Amino acid sequence: MPGAQSGASSSWTGPSNTTNETTATLQADLDAANAEIEQLRALLAAKDTPIPGTPTSDRLADVLEALTECLTRTDSPATHAKSAKIPDPPLLTDGKDPTFDNWKIQIVSKLKVNADHFATEQACMTYVFSHTGGDAQNHLKP
Repeated sequence: MPGAQSGASSSWTGPSNTTNETTATLQADLDAANAEIEQLRALLAAKDTPIPGTPTSDRLADVLEALTECLTRTDSPATHAKSAKIPDPPLLTDGKDPTFDNWKIQIVSKLKVNADHFATEQACMTYVFSHTGGDAQNHLKP
């Protein structure tokens, strides 16, 4: 009988240890799942946040505002010799190369320095549109 009691005692301890281990494993799985849910929520929130450096319709609107300023100048281009043509900026496509800020500086400078080359607002807008592509150009479409 002593052998039976020791067997019963060891079988009683076994399920208790197994239950504790199972509970610990389930708790660890629950904690890991909750952590993953928080990571996914953070990724979802970040998805709705604009990525710095990418063109947006607001930032492209700033370029169009600069175009308007360029066209509301008081001097008449017909009375002056044409300015020396400065180099054209590269195409803006995804805002990575060139970055939007660098492209904007170049395009606004081009329109200001060579304002006498762009007689109408339509000429300025056509020039800007022709120096965009891909996503950036999609933002400018009416």
